[in-house]
Amino acid sequence: EGYGNKVQRANLKKVARTLLFQIHIGGHYISDLANLKEQNIKNGRIRFQRYKNRSHEQGGEVVDNMLTDFAKKYLEDYGLWFKHPKDSGYKNALDGYNTTLRRISKKLEIEPNLNSSMPRYIFKTASEECRARRSVAKKLMGHANEYVDEGYIGKLSYKLLDEEHSRILQFIFG
Repeated sequence: EGYGNKVQRANLKKVARTLLFQIHIGGHYISDLANLKEQNIKNGRIRFQRYKNRSHEQGGEVVDNMLTDFAKKYLEDYGLWFKHPKDSGYKNALDGYNTTLRRISKKLEIEPNLNSSMPRYIFKTASEECRARRSVAKKLMGHANEYVDEGYIGKLSYKLLDEEHSRILQFIFG
């Protein structure tokens, strides 16, 4: 009741799952997902540079995060469908995504309304609340090292990154 026809229901489900996918891969923006190609996904990991950082030296930090079972299933079901921010239809697609998230929010009485950038805030807040290592959370989110002492941190192991990533997701999803 109130969910529209079959196509509209499928779109609602896709949008809801996309929001969850954003959280599962580290709270990344839709614009970051638009840069993804098949070669960005291998060996159970997703590796890319954030779109926002494209003007940084060497394109900014590289995100190299594990793919959860949910994320793998999402990619299997929907693939890499995201429009690139430079594509003419990007703004309309993002507006449609946010409109559908507002509909979901209203239906489920979620306040404030969900939007495309909320996964970033959810992931970061959860990383603080569950006391994940800040340097690892920043790496998972693709943040540059801002502090001098972080510049001395070498490449962190997948084991450590994945443990902290799992800790954050466990805190969010239970």
